[in-house]
Amino acid sequence: MRKHFLWPLGLAAALLNPVPVRAQAILTLEQALQQAVARHPSLAAAGREIEAAQAAAQQAAAWRNPELGTTLEDPARRDSRTSTVVLDIPIELGGKRGARIGAAERATALARAEGERTRAELRARVLAAFFGLRVAQERAALAADSAALARRAADAVQRRVDAGKASPVEATRARVDLANAELEGDEARVEQRTTRHALATLLGDAAPGFDTVAEDARLPPEPPAPGQLPALLEASPALLAARAETERRRALVEVERSKAAPDLTLSLGARHDAALGRSQAVIGLS
Repeated sequence: MRKHFLWPLGLAAALLNPVPVRAQAILTLEQALQQAVARHPSLAAAGREIEAAQAAAQQAAAWRNPELGTTLEDPARRDSRTSTVVLDIPIELGGKRGARIGAAERATALARAEGERTRAELRARVLAAFFGLRVAQERAALAADSAALARRAADAVQRRVDAGKASPVEATRARVDLANAELEGDEARVEQRTTRHALATLLGDAAPGFDTVAEDARLPPEPPAPGQLPALLEASPALLAARAETERRRALVEVERSKAAPDLTLSLGARHDAALGRSQAVIGLS
């Protein structure tokens, strides 16, 4: 009895609270660019590369650590034992530290340039995918309209054939045109679905979170004039990254050249002689 009583209540609740239908999501160009910058893995990796380069530059600027050592002579006999404690302080010569810092700074500049190039490439890919989807949407809409017209034309021709006013050959031709229009519509829908998934991948989504893209998006800018190309090429992210790589390699050459000069090690310590009952200072240079 209880099941029969609860079933009408559940049906009434379902009718009073219908399941909401997801509204059609429209993606704008600005939203696509912002989401790609915020979520694409390549930009996240570029950011981590910059952080790693900055940490390496901080490490390169640090001075070399001194070393503390101790030795025992005749350790088994406490009365005649001699213990020595020495602090070895390395002194870099030949500009090694400066060359190392310069190379690390060039590596940081290269990481930033690579990040800007990755950002520019991602922006170009998002623009191409966005407007490619717009074209696919227009093609799918036109193909649907063409299929609808072909279907109405085939129906009209069939009625003329049934009335004896047209040859059955015309009906066959109209059905062939309808089949071609429907096939073109299927191809357009497949292309639209493929380009939509490609754009979603650039936005960092496994599945599209939108249905269509906005049709009022601004068009891509006009190509620059021939006289503006040299200035634009000089400021292009790819060229800046290549120059940063060249500077980094030159800095690495300076690092290797600085290694030709030997380093010094200053030793400061104390020696305690148990037999004599006194301690002596120890100074060394190697």
